[in-house]
Amino acid sequence: QGQKFALYKEGQTTAGKRGLRLILKETTANLQEEEEITSVTVFPLVTSNKLENKAFYTVLGFSSGLVRVYNEVGLVVIEKNFHPSAVKHFKFQSQPEGKQSTNVLYTQSMQELLIVYGSMVVSVSSLDLFNKIYQNINPAASQSSDDIDLSIKGHKFVIKEERVSDCEAIVLTNSTYHQYFQLTMKGGMVDDRYKPVITKPYILTVGQDPFLQYNEKSSSSASAGQLAQNVVSTVTSGIFKVASGAFGSLWSGGGGGNESEAKPVPADPQSLLEISHSLKDSGRDGLEVLISPNKMYSAIRDSQNRVILVDNYSRSIVQMWRGYHRCQMGWTLAGQPKVNSSRQELEEVKEVAAVLVLYLPRRGLIEVWSPEQKV
Repeated sequence: QGQKFALYKEGQTTAGKRGLRLILKETTANLQEEEEITSVTVFPLVTSNKLENKAFYTVLGFSSGLVRVYNEVGLVVIEKNFHPSAVKHFKFQSQPEGKQSTNVLYTQSMQELLIVYGSMVVSVSSLDLFNKIYQNINPAASQSSDDIDLSIKGHKFVIKEERVSDCEAIVLTNSTYHQYFQLTMKGGMVDDRYKPVITKPYILTVGQDPFLQYNEKSSSSASAGQLAQNVVSTVTSGIFKVASGAFGSLWSGGGGGNESEAKPVPADPQSLLEISHSLKDSGRDGLEVLISPNKMYSAIRDSQNRVILVDNYSRSIVQMWRGYHRCQMGWTLAGQPKVNSSRQELEEVKEVAAVLVLYLPRRGLIEVWSPEQKV
């Protein structure tokens, strides 16, 4: 709470035992007096040249909308204010590497950093994030600290009809049934409908009015009429630009514009997300959402002490728990060696499954639940 910021690192303590060692404790600078830290998360950055090097970075969100990234010694490497409202949460979207079940669950690389505000979600790609960190921590990048550019580019996604508390980003496979269903529900001429695609990115948000909402991250392809109209408008605007430039050079005596003027910094791109599916539950607010490692299920905690498990593909509620006060959610992996029925031997490939873990501090209990087996 407040503006206090502390960093701990695992290592030898003063007593000679293994534990957490305090490496930084200070008050964050350049903040208003009433500003507070509203969200915090830590992510690793692995670089492998000859030897693998792993460093951890801390992301802080403030009540003014400011986002800061600190390295392990407490130096600011990234700083930007994307929206003048409090930062709700930070989330990382990861993508499975490979088609094997063990790879889908165990090896997932980061794709983007999601910054959750009350009315929008800001996406920062992993490439931009890592390049900016490397640029600002590399001694050869700049000669002085005043020359370091701490800002970073992000894409703003505006959420319709919902006050967002938390979000997750997923890429779902669009089955043949859902493709035909979408074409049927859209209606009209075939050319004017949304074209079916194999995969679709979604941003799953929880909050208030509605309780749960699936938002399409990218719009579908436009119709032939809309494409033709866009081409005509683009060509027309290009002709007018060329003509105005030619007449301007004639009237000014052939002199060009002042090229020494500094170009304004381009604003972050912004787009409005389309609602794909929503679930309204009056009087209840979604507070937190946590997606499973295989991206099939999402666990949601709400303001009425409920925990809800949702199937991301069918958008249906699989299970609901009531009366879980101060519940903490988490996903973990359970696996065992696969048995070869013909040889009756244990193989190295494990049968891996994602299970939901619920911790109830008031009861002192830990519950483990399997979505596939419903137990």
